[in-house]
Amino acid sequence: MPFCQLIATPVLTRCISFLPVNYLELAELLENKLYINLDEEILNFISITYKRGVLKKYQDKNLLEERFLIAICIPRLNSVGQEVGNEIVAFDLFESVKNVGKALGCIREQPGIKTKKRINRFTNGINRREDALKEIVPIPFSVVRPFSQRLAKDMAGIDEVISDITISVVGLGALGSQLVLNLARQGFSNWKLIDDDILLPHNFARHGLSALFRGQMKAQALKQELDLILERPKVTPYCTRFDSIKDTKYRKMFDSSIIIDSTASYSVFLRLAYMEDIGQRIFSTYYTGGGLTSVLLSENKARTIRLDDIDLQIKIRGLEDPIIKTIYRTRETNQLVYATSCSSQTSVMAQDLVAIHAGIITRQIKEVIFTGSAKVYINLLSEETHEVKVKEFIPCNAIKTEIGAWQFRISQSTIDEMNDYRNQKLPNETGGVLIGWINSFEKIIYVGKALPAPPDSVERPYYTIRGKEGLYNKILEIRQTSNHDLYYVGEWHSHPHNSSVTQSADDLKSMARLSRIMLEETLPGVMLILGDNNALGCYVESEWEK
Repeated sequence: MPFCQLIATPVLTRCISFLPVNYLELAELLENKLYINLDEEILNFISITYKRGVLKKYQDKNLLEERFLIAICIPRLNSVGQEVGNEIVAFDLFESVKNVGKALGCIREQPGIKTKKRINRFTNGINRREDALKEIVPIPFSVVRPFSQRLAKDMAGIDEVISDITISVVGLGALGSQLVLNLARQGFSNWKLIDDDILLPHNFARHGLSALFRGQMKAQALKQELDLILERPKVTPYCTRFDSIKDTKYRKMFDSSIIIDSTASYSVFLRLAYMEDIGQRIFSTYYTGGGLTSVLLSENKARTIRLDDIDLQIKIRGLEDPIIKTIYRTRETNQLVYATSCSSQTSVMAQDLVAIHAGIITRQIKEVIFTGSAKVYINLLSEETHEVKVKEFIPCNAIKTEIGAWQFRISQSTIDEMNDYRNQKLPNETGGVLIGWINSFEKIIYVGKALPAPPDSVERPYYTIRGKEGLYNKILEIRQTSNHDLYYVGEWHSHPHNSSVTQSADDLKSMARLSRIMLEETLPGVMLILGDNNALGCYVESEWEK
């Protein structure tokens, strides 16, 4: 069906406010509201579409006998004059192109020169026949727009700039697949999808894809689904294991605006955190606690607060906060065997829990995607009332110090704690123990909390002897509460005013003894010394390296 496409001038409000009863009313409406001369537009359409002069068959089909359709694109403006989309209006004139042209006087029939058969000629002018135009009744079409990125953004109320970013997603399981589909249905159309797994039958209990993709690679199957949902999305699947990716390849995979880790694998989580040559901001999300708790971590844009720094701060806060405490990654006790191999087990968790968390996390990703600061969300769903409690906070900076081959990563809150304890005891020295964890393979010492001096400690202006009253039970409680994620990592003490933070002779002896004791745990000895103006001495000694 031939159609004449018209582009109107941008307008603020809807302007097709009534149904024209004939061609003349339609032409008047377009002239008054949209400044469109319908007669001239149809004349130009016939002139351009068909050969001038004698109108013959066009592309082996006599389009002159086809019904004529008029489509009008009306750009819509918001209150500040910005274009926010197009309104499409279409009318079927229920007359052939030839009859419409004859009614306008731009087509006339006349006898052929060599034959008596009548032919149609193009006159290149308008000579209206009012009676004939009154008989042409325009029938409005219901225009259904394809589900494009533009329509998806309009329906979700998403800003143009946000949805144009490229997102790399590592892990396309139950949570990852639903996050991708949630965001794609809101206009996010640029994706790099990374997963080496196959969609197996048991996945249909919670996965975002249907059984139509059974046996396919998850990354490739999700690309096909996005191709069906959106018009021309930019999706690149990587059907490969993230742990085996070479450096040259992962740079291409992560050439995006943000990276989302939804693998629920702590090894992948740490590898992403340790990729210092990746300039993209990294998000990580997972659920725990039998599916009642979900977590979203986001680094800051500069990546000065990394995933591993944020992870430590969450775990420290979980020691006191009952909501955050539910994030500790515990071993699943409720497991279901889904195949006959020895490792074929999956956790028992309902799809509605995954859907709830996927929806909440999707909104949280949109909320922070263009903020510069790091952010943490912990979402706890009540099993009894189905209420969702959300705990959020902005992580503090991490102080990074290199000592030989070792790296200290100390949260600013830890230094603030030590300063408070020091100021309370001045002019005396004071000291206590450090809580965190140590990655001996990467040689990174994480310090997330400083405990104060036990009550039986000896504190004098030029020395301190750390006591032990209640300390063992306190450290044991921390270790058990955090499921062994947090533990004793070393000692700290303060020096008095106008003193350096270098180790004294007594400090060197203590350090040697500490490193021998920690060797039993295959960990290094760690000591921090705090002085004036936040001066901090960091010392590490690993007995096995000797």
